[in-house]
Amino acid sequence: MFLTHSLFNTLSKQIDRRVREFGVPSLVAGVWEKGEVIWSHGSGYSDIEKERPADTKTPYSMASITKPATGTVLAILNERGLLDLNRPANGYLGSPLLTAYEGAAEAATLARLANHTAGLPVHYQFFSEMDVIQPLPYAETLKRYGNIVNPPGERQVYSNLGYGALGWIAELVALKPLKELMEQEVLGPLAMQNSFFAPTSEELAHCAVRYEAGRVPIEHYVTDHPGASELYASLDDLLRFGAWHLSENVDKVLSPAGKRRMQNPLDSSTAAQTYGLGWRLGSSSHGEKLISHSGGMAGVTTRLILCPERQLVMAVISNTNTDLVDEVVRGIDGLLRFNLPGPTQSHSPAIYPPDALYGTWKGHVHTYEGDYDLELGFKEETEGAVFCGEPVVTAFKYGDDSVYGTLEAEINTSDAKRTEHCVVINLQMRGDRLSGVATADSLGQVTLSNAFSYPTRLERISG
Repeated sequence: MFLTHSLFNTLSKQIDRRVREFGVPSLVAGVWEKGEVIWSHGSGYSDIEKERPADTKTPYSMASITKPATGTVLAILNERGLLDLNRPANGYLGSPLLTAYEGAAEAATLARLANHTAGLPVHYQFFSEMDVIQPLPYAETLKRYGNIVNPPGERQVYSNLGYGALGWIAELVALKPLKELMEQEVLGPLAMQNSFFAPTSEELAHCAVRYEAGRVPIEHYVTDHPGASELYASLDDLLRFGAWHLSENVDKVLSPAGKRRMQNPLDSSTAAQTYGLGWRLGSSSHGEKLISHSGGMAGVTTRLILCPERQLVMAVISNTNTDLVDEVVRGIDGLLRFNLPGPTQSHSPAIYPPDALYGTWKGHVHTYEGDYDLELGFKEETEGAVFCGEPVVTAFKYGDDSVYGTLEAEINTSDAKRTEHCVVINLQMRGDRLSGVATADSLGQVTLSNAFSYPTRLERISG
């Protein structure tokens, strides 16, 4: 134990040095093992202007580590019989409903929303407190973007929209705002005293400030998918949350069986095997089960990793976007031998269109404010695109039956035109049609970048 303590002291000093070298505002990290916090450390300032030192009790923005918390709320409501994870989401949403452009809407269950296999596309939208435009009611967000573009269960596409929908469904069945549910069902019972969901201005005064590069403070912002992104938690509370999810003790919050269900795929489809109810699922290089989530958005980098077999929880948080968080994760791994897997080798897509795509495809990008004409043409080693009647510059890559890439074009819906953007297409060949999405994706060094995905369908007209 003395050796471990000495090694962690060395790691703390290394973190202090690297925080200064990276120019990171602050970083906090800690480890819980078998019933106790064995190490924690804070370095830098959670609020530079106020010279408030980083510590383990200051709430930090969690970004997507919100999803395990929202998943916990869903698991609690499921255990109480207020919702059924195997029921179609449309059975709870009323109107507007999720709209199926591919597959059947009835197959988009709560479980598949949770697994990111419901067929919803990429989506994120941020709103600074200084913006004139603020989030719409979630019913309107789903009316605009609740489009099923892949048959449910076919593939996994990480979608904040799905967890936004799950949070709204929790509100509908419990007849309470998600903030109140989170406080009453999770934060309060787990004694997460320095944590907030969708914090008020008074609560924000206690939270770490988010910073962009150069330690420039970012105006407070919110999202149109709060169930995916709007938890704040201190390091101590985050470790407590992880430890509770590993506990087999019986309590009034959620049964051990309910926790275990969250930590396993919710359906048997191949696409669902790497995600549970709010948790990413994986294994160490030695085959030990790992349950985790990460978070990243403007001014936020977070990591939470649980190893049930060894009763270990690791958390690292920063109030800026920085690779230092992963460096610290690797440092902790080196001391405790979490045996985290290395980076996966991604498949390099082809740069030339496959024979099956040869020809001309014509159709529309469908938005809530009208359709945009799109035509794609593919010949051997060449491609071209016409958007709204005008040729546009393209950069595509290909799978055996898919095309992915960018168009130098814009989709000028009232949402998309908030930032300068390009159009990213991701289309699958389904017989004599290409189907998928065109996403208005923010360009450049925009602090709060957005992504809006619109259903796209093209028919083969020649070739």
